Amino acid sequence: MSVRTKTYLAAQFRRITARRGKKRAAVAVAHSILVIAYHLISRQEPYKDLGSDYFDKQRPESVKKRAY
Repeated sequence: MSVRTKTYLAAQFRRITARRGKKRAAVAVAHSILVIAYHLISRQEPYKDLGSDYFDKQRPESVKKRAY
């Protein structure tokens, strides 16, 4: 049984996979993880996930377009 979590990184992977493919999406998400880790270490802050609906909140018009 696999457990799927709804996170910002999972949403990013799904979005990029649709446009670029799984390999490029994996590299892009890995890059995002490195950038996140750098900022967490340099600022000494805990990680706060943006949520899987972050991209939908940024551009609600694209959500409407996909619904039709």
